[in-house]
Amino acid sequence: MVIGSAASSSLAGIQNGLQNMDMAATQIASPRNDDKTEPLLEMQQAARDTEANVRALETANEVQGTLLDVKV
Repeated sequence: MVIGSAASSSLAGIQNGLQNMDMAATQIASPRNDDKTEPLLEMQQAARDTEANVRALETANEVQGTLLDVKV
């Protein structure tokens, strides 16, 4: 089912975004890293990616709910 595939892709994207935020946070917290600019930008991008995937998952859930309402 296409909706299930969209939900799975969204969940994988959310997980990937959270992992990227975690890696960026580790780089920011590292005392060896003097330039925090790149990890901060990476964290912002990961947050945007995660938010986009959350919205895609919400949309897939809404479409699935609508299809169930129409079927019943």
